[in-house]
Amino acid sequence: MTFRTFRPLLAITTLLLAVTTAWAFNPADVARARGADRNLARADLSGANLQGVNLVEANLTGANLRGANLTRASLLTANLNGANLTGAILTRTNLEGAFLTDANLTRANLNGANLSIASLVGADLTGANLTGADLRGAILFTANLEGANLTGANLGGARCSQRTRWPAGFTPPSCQFVPPPPANANDCDVVLEGESFEQYTRRCAAQGGPADAGAVAPPPPR
Repeated sequence: MTFRTFRPLLAITTLLLAVTTAWAFNPADVARARGADRNLARADLSGANLQGVNLVEANLTGANLRGANLTRASLLTANLNGANLTGAILTRTNLEGAFLTDANLTRANLNGANLSIASLVGADLTGANLTGADLRGAILFTANLEGANLTGANLGGARCSQRTRWPAGFTPPSCQFVPPPPANANDCDVVLEGESFEQYTRRCAAQGGPADAGAVAPPPPR
């Protein structure tokens, strides 16, 4: 093999190694995700095949799910605050009531996903595919949806703010622009604009709110 022939092969090998390294999931974390373990905070599941897994109420705070395949997975009321879901495949995934505060969903494929009453406060959905997604009652305060595809998405009862960023030329037809309540509001059925799940929990506990602060928003009328 001549050096001239070897050089392209070396370049291809280097590229493949770079991609593999970028999405090198932890096998132990993947085994836990496929099993009964629900405590997966900061787990490395990047690039993992997790199609159809049951992660209902799982703790995935700060988890790395970059490029993971979660097609038709169940993440009902899961905690994904601060998780990295860049480029993840979430087609038909059930994320109803999930906590996605400050989550990175850049270029994620959420085609037909169920995001109803999910908390997406401060989430980055830049360039995400939300075709046919269910966003009814979702909390979108300060979320960034620039460049996202919202064709056929259902935004009925979704809650937005002046700082919610939409794709160019897109006007949400049924999104409720709800201003933050006053600072002294004693209302645990709302999330203040920019408020994290932890801050919400502490505020409600200090004000004698519900012991289970998981119900961030009441479900919208069906």
